[in-house]
Amino acid sequence: LRAAAITNAVGLLKEEMRQLNSLIMQAADTHQVPAGGALAVDREGYAQAVTDAIKNHPLIEVVTEKVMSIPEDGIVIVATGPLTDGKLAESIAAFSGEDYFHFFDAAAPIVYLES
Repeated sequence: LRAAAITNAVGLLKEEMRQLNSLIMQAADTHQVPAGGALAVDREGYAQAVTDAIKNHPLIEVVTEKVMSIPEDGIVIVATGPLTDGKLAESIAAFSGEDYFHFFDAAAPIVYLES
């Protein structure tokens, strides 16, 4: 999760998130692994902690089924990625007016030994 020192913008943002009782930072701090001056986490433990907190929140409904289109009513967060199914991709394109989307990993890359 990049630099930990509060002397740079990334580290300062993380400290501000801690002061605001951020779920993301609570999970990161709980699942931190040694990484010099960076904040690194055990990915599986971190992901599970965030997932559990979201699933157990009384005001959040997590839907884990195939979605074919964006619901027309209510507030919806669509969290999808490069393997988005054709029907949902068409619905997103119709809603947004965009024909193509690009997906990027905004975090540090994961490099496997075989590569």
